[in-house]
Amino acid sequence: GCSKIKYISIPNGVTSIGSYAFSGCSGLTSINIPSSVTSIGGSAFSYCSGLTSINIPNSVTSIGGGAFEGCSGLTSINIPNSVTSIGGGAFSRCSGLTSITIPSSVTSIGSYAFSDCSGLTAINIPSSVTKIEDGTFYHCTSLTSVNLPSGLDSIGSSNLNFYYNKGVFEGCTSLTSIKIPNRVKFIGGKTFYGCSGLTSITIPSSVTSIGERAFAGCSGLRHVTIPGHISFQKNFGIDSNIDTVIISGGSTTIYGSSFSGCSKIKYISIPNGVTSIGKDAFSRCSGLTSINIPNGVTSIGGRAFSGCSGLTSISVPSGVTKIEDGTFYNCTSLASVNLPSGLDSIGSRYFNWGSDKGVFEGCTSLTSINIPNSVTSIGYRAFSRCSGLDSVTVHWQTPLQVDTSVFGGVALNYVRLIVPAGKKSVYQHSDVWKYFNPIVEVGPMNYIVTYSQSAGGTFKIKNYTQEVAPGSTVDHGTVLTVEATAAEHYKLDSILVNGTRISGLSFTVTGNTNIEVFFGKQSYTVTYNSNMYSGKIEVTRGSEIVASGSSVEYGTQLMVRAIPNHGFEVKSLTINDQAIANDFVFSISESVEIKAVFAPTTTALDETATKPLTIYPNPVAEVLYLSAKARTIRIYDMYGTEVAYAADTDRVEVSHLPAGVYTVRADGMVAKMIKR
Repeated sequence: GCSKIKYISIPNGVTSIGSYAFSGCSGLTSINIPSSVTSIGGSAFSYCSGLTSINIPNSVTSIGGGAFEGCSGLTSINIPNSVTSIGGGAFSRCSGLTSITIPSSVTSIGSYAFSDCSGLTAINIPSSVTKIEDGTFYHCTSLTSVNLPSGLDSIGSSNLNFYYNKGVFEGCTSLTSIKIPNRVKFIGGKTFYGCSGLTSITIPSSVTSIGERAFAGCSGLRHVTIPGHISFQKNFGIDSNIDTVIISGGSTTIYGSSFSGCSKIKYISIPNGVTSIGKDAFSRCSGLTSINIPNGVTSIGGRAFSGCSGLTSISVPSGVTKIEDGTFYNCTSLASVNLPSGLDSIGSRYFNWGSDKGVFEGCTSLTSINIPNSVTSIGYRAFSRCSGLDSVTVHWQTPLQVDTSVFGGVALNYVRLIVPAGKKSVYQHSDVWKYFNPIVEVGPMNYIVTYSQSAGGTFKIKNYTQEVAPGSTVDHGTVLTVEATAAEHYKLDSILVNGTRISGLSFTVTGNTNIEVFFGKQSYTVTYNSNMYSGKIEVTRGSEIVASGSSVEYGTQLMVRAIPNHGFEVKSLTINDQAIANDFVFSISESVEIKAVFAPTTTALDETATKPLTIYPNPVAEVLYLSAKARTIRIYDMYGTEVAYAADTDRVEVSHLPAGVYTVRADGMVAKMIKR
């Protein structure tokens, strides 16, 4: 607490700096730590707000918790390769810190180590670190770029206290993109809470668990790629602004309630490997207008799509043999449904009248339904309150026995019932079916199916499991399924049946049928670190600037340019960690992450000096001090021109110099100086 002390020199022989040793020495502007010191204790320099620079010698192996907490005057710090651990809160509230290099020797970084470093713009986590603790970068509001190592196992903890603890990147409002490595298994609660600058995120399939509200408050987030076994609504919140969700490949199950209540989602892509959709998985997703359920799905849980009031059509895959109660309950816009020919039951015999709902109950826009002859049972209230029904097609030679509740609330005397040839009389004398009017027969009809292959992929037309060749004939009411395989870098765009686009992969044949399948080029995400203190990256498509996070179509030619700010130069430029030259031109064929590293401009003057020079304060406004008297002090600008000189002194006047980065040379030693 000795606030008037400005300079302290610690003698050689001291091996450790104890906890709180210089805590609260707010007037301290510089300190020399000798090479004999091996550890810096907890809060040793905490709230030394006047400290502008410090040189940590190579002998130090550990930096204690809160060691430099509240050192708001520090603008940069060099952590030597000897350091293996950085304690919790070690640099927290160092608001002037704009950059820091964490060496590869560091294996442990404590919680809140860099929290509230509001000036920090970029950080590189070394490959030696396998876990990032809660709050490590909490409220680093200027942080735009984070490089996470490929060996990282977890981000945050599983036992976060929501009232007291903070997420790893919580409140990092300038963070626009981040790549989560494929080895990460766990993402802790509130990890990205309030990261309003994030626009898209890809969660790798290696992640087995995400803590509660990990992405809550990410108001700018629109696009998410997520494994099917992760609960979306628990981790992103039902009130998120996300409208597009891609369920990543490798998922076989979409867990129950994963997206329940997420009313703003408009598009969800389910990969071909999924076999099961859990109970309530997409219930109350009222913004969802269409969804493609892949052919590999064999199980759809009850109420999976209930309350999806924007859903207009659905095609149930051929592998599904049973549709559970309430699956499409109150899908009020659902006008078209394709049921597979192998379907066995619609709804359950074990119906709870107090809580269960019918499969299509309340689907008021449903105008027609074609029930396959494979169906052996229809559950209670399956089509109740489907007030828009005007026709029902059945194929049983002997009418199926159904309960009167199946069509409860439907005026059957105004609904056409289409039955097999010669069976009109049988249906006119069968319970429930006899109330339809009119009842009409359809004789056996065969229709021709034609199609030709398209560019960008191949497809097959199947009648259940049997392939249908072009020019073949099929019966009226046959349900056909398109099995499409896109070529590399392409995706399925649309399917037209007799010129009309269908929403799913299946359709019912009601006449001669021509099928067209269209494939489009795949799009890939381009991300790069932007808004950097020392320079910027510019990605262009012709004369157009491509913003970070943009989706770019396969084959598009892009140019990458790194532009350093005054006083800096390009140290490295990479695409997906592969070095490239500046003004690099390439064609997009995968998602790319572009990184640039800028460094203060060097001159030949720097190369002649072999020893570091300790100077303070840095940045400096008027007078620059050296840790010891020098015979000559020379200051050079970025062009190597001498701009200041002093002899036989430990200080030099620099108030006349314009703001910028300079080289200071004294008696064979050199340092970089930042002039305010």
